[in-house]
Amino acid sequence: MKITKTQLAQIIKEELEAVVETARFEGGPEVDIQDAIQMLEAEEDTTGTLFMVINRLHEALAKLGVGNVELNEEAPTHDEETLALAAELGLDPADFTGEGELEFEINKRMA
Repeated sequence: MKITKTQLAQIIKEELEAVVETARFEGGPEVDIQDAIQMLEAEEDTTGTLFMVINRLHEALAKLGVGNVELNEEAPTHDEETLALAAELGLDPADFTGEGELEFEINKRMA
């Protein structure tokens, strides 16, 4: 039995679609990433590292094309002590858009 390139391409396309659908039905990497995000969010984040990991996982979900991905686009608020330390270290809080990023940079520079 001979098949044309077009037929072969169609067969491959259908098989890939079936694999992708199966992975989505069974959870696939999206479910694993979302589970990891939930576990990390439950932890106390004193250094800002977990926040940065969570954001990277959200970015991975966005790249996978998963809907309902909410990235934190709101500017974080900082307490007076953090703002004072930032000023002392010459850091501009406006440069750190993610929650915990400024605190992470302060801790890194003070270590």
